Amino acid sequence: MNYVTKKLISGISSIALLSGSLFYMNNNLFKEVEPLQEELVYVEDQIEVSESEVQIEMPIQPIGLIDITASALNVRETPNGNVRGAVKKDEISYFYGFSGNWLQILYNGQYGFVYSKYTDIYDFTNNKISTSDLQAIFGAKESLATKQLNDSDILILKNYEEIHRNELVTAFITGVINETNEVTPVQATDDAAKALAEQQAAAQAALAAQQQAALAQAEELAKQQAEAQAALLEEQQKALQVALEAQLAAEAKKQELLAKNPATLSTPELCQYVLAQIITPDMDDYAKAVAVNNWLCDHMTYDLNYYTTRDALLIGRGRCQGYANAYKNLMNAAGVPTDFIGGYGNGGRHGWNRVLINGTYYYVDVTWNDSTGNYSRYLLISEAEMNRDHQPRELNPRTE
Repeated sequence: MNYVTKKLISGISSIALLSGSLFYMNNNLFKEVEPLQEELVYVEDQIEVSESEVQIEMPIQPIGLIDITASALNVRETPNGNVRGAVKKDEISYFYGFSGNWLQILYNGQYGFVYSKYTDIYDFTNNKISTSDLQAIFGAKESLATKQLNDSDILILKNYEEIHRNELVTAFITGVINETNEVTPVQATDDAAKALAEQQAAAQAALAAQQQAALAQAEELAKQQAEAQAALLEEQQKALQVALEAQLAAEAKKQELLAKNPATLSTPELCQYVLAQIITPDMDDYAKAVAVNNWLCDHMTYDLNYYTTRDALLIGRGRCQGYANAYKNLMNAAGVPTDFIGGYGNGGRHGWNRVLINGTYYYVDVTWNDSTGNYSRYLLISEAEMNRDHQPRELNPRTE
């Protein structure tokens, strides 16, 4: 197989690669609509199509061309680094930098390095050169492209390389090669310019279609979100309305109750009458327990002649049994589970209370809180602390 024939086969392969590149561009250009719209504007700004030539501003500038002379040549991540892949014999590529005898190329959208010994190197004056020539030209043993390439950069480079690789193959096929393997420059033809213009037009049309679909989808999503927000707001407003109505109804009931003569009320109604004066909606169970204790201490006087809840709440008098009965009934009416405990205190018959708050039992002796003048002395203390001077005997005995 002669050299021209090999180049012809390589050219056909390169044309196939160009088709693959276009497929890659069509499938990847529109993954993100808004970001890639900006990238397309960038590409349009950088690519000017005329009737005779195509000019593209490259994200990174190539130094020259290489032709692979080995049957297959490894592409490494760094000079002497891990193998990233391989390129085949007679494959023609741009190179963008060098480090010693290693040439920096673009491979699958990333930088890679091939060993120059298995390549023919050409500069852009069409002279075959060596890595020593490169070092002399650049005045350094190394000159590398370092720009971080984004998707737009990769698309531009890939498309540009494929088009100009075809031009180079055309030069081999038509025999525009001199005896020193120097390649005569071939300008982009009108057909190439027209093809690129058609590619750009197709890309713009496809992008417009993708944009339209994305906008429609965004509008539908916005509509759904607005409907969901409206439904949520409506539910919230309904809940607030229900809560407000309940609050107004409770307040009306409270005012109606307070307007009545306490003496005409039943004992359960009398408990609600007192609670309406001392309990507020923001109180938790602990705060209710304190409020009821303090109200009884403020309004009652110890009197052996009285012992019922009604006596305690209407007359404000009672012995320990009356204090404990009133506290039990008021707390249960307020929704806090409370028991009456009968037993002995300081050797005599006595009564006090047990309260369940958040799963824990606490103990209260309103009688002794009132008699000592220290309202919190026996308020919500532990069983062990209460039993130091209290001896329980019965739980919830019949006391009234």
